[in-house]
Amino acid sequence: LLQKIAVVALRRRADPEVRHFLHSTSKEVVAEAARAIHDDWSIPKAIPALASSLATTQWIKNEGFIKRAINANFHLGTPEAAARVTDYTIRADAPEELRLNALNALSEWSKPDKLDRVVGRYRPLSDRDPTPILLAEYGTPSTPEDLSKIPFIHYASERAVQRLKLQRGSDEPVQIATQAKLSTNNDQMMVSFARAGQGLISLPRFMVESELDDGRLREVLPEYRLFPERKLYAVFPHGRHLPLKTRALIDFLVDELAMNNPSTKGSGF
Repeated sequence: LLQKIAVVALRRRADPEVRHFLHSTSKEVVAEAARAIHDDWSIPKAIPALASSLATTQWIKNEGFIKRAINANFHLGTPEAAARVTDYTIRADAPEELRLNALNALSEWSKPDKLDRVVGRYRPLSDRDPTPILLAEYGTPSTPEDLSKIPFIHYASERAVQRLKLQRGSDEPVQIATQAKLSTNNDQMMVSFARAGQGLISLPRFMVESELDDGRLREVLPEYRLFPERKLYAVFPHGRHLPLKTRALIDFLVDELAMNNPSTKGSGF
């Protein structure tokens, strides 16, 4: 009770010392301290402490606290903050709902909404380019060999080390090994992790076209393409008469995918 009273008093004074109660052994006090730091107009000097607590707290299932800790990282927008949120999404002991909340934060990382994700208050954040988050440490790749130094996000069925062959024009293909930082069996999660600058991804262009168009993702080595090119197949029951709706779908896919042919637009990293 005394800790709660202290938190309320510090909240009224907008005192950043309230951050010390994030380490309380009482989950109610921790949640109240998170609300004091995060809600209303927030206590900016205490936001970094709330963000850092996402990686250290024992209260990983406390919804009120965790959502605010995720959002504190979202507001900071630093590489360290993105890494903390990413780590939470893959915690097997965290509730699925809160892991999805963290994943949604990553998907919005480079293009934040004007309204706060938790309290709905108008708190505009500037758009953030995710590329520097990843490439500030590793540098912008200029050759295929540079890709082996940068972490990738692999599809879960792939090995930790995946070998890719890239070709520029009519040059001989170059084979490189990519190292997985994360792996998932969901392509949208791959895109979300990439938006937050957690690694490079290799996906068909049509799956990331909107992200490339609005700047949420950036292509690297656009003059290269995968070798051999990956194929997409339409599988349907064979019969003398093909249903019109099946024919229409196939024709649509052929026309749509031809507009995004990776052989003319790069590899899609």
